[in-house]
Amino acid sequence: LFFPCRRPPVPPAMADSAFGVPLATYFEALNASALVPWLLLALLPRWTLTEVVTWGFAAAYAVSYAALLCAASAAEGGLDVSAFNTLASTSALFRRDVVMVAGWNHYICFDLLVGRAMVVDAAACGLPQWLVTPCLAGTLVLGPAGWLLYQTAKFAFAAGGGVAK
Repeated sequence: LFFPCRRPPVPPAMADSAFGVPLATYFEALNASALVPWLLLALLPRWTLTEVVTWGFAAAYAVSYAALLCAASAAEGGLDVSAFNTLASTSALFRRDVVMVAGWNHYICFDLLVGRAMVVDAAACGLPQWLVTPCLAGTLVLGPAGWLLYQTAKFAFAAGGGVAK
């Protein structure tokens, strides 16, 4: 099975870039840009533009992820999704920079969507922001562990007489 964007192999120089910039530079920009929506979620969760900005960043990450998948598919070796069946083949797949950067882009996007959902849920449940912010930091850095911390905080808040549902 190959990702549907399969095309003839691209020149090696193209396989080492994303959107016309070297993959290493794109990776650094991706990491730096991720701080913007996360800071808004942590510091200004109820500001009207926070929702627009976080959705905009998530959409941009999703589009760039899809483009990186197409680039990985078009690069030498293609993108064989059946490679995710074993640890050895998955490791080999992620040794390719374009696939690793696509995977990192996936994490950045998905964790941001989880963080956004946590902020919306916290507002609906009446959780104070001081309780949510460490969970957001945990989700940014540790993904599912941050979400688990949020669920624990939400439960503790409700058990302590808060209004969390």
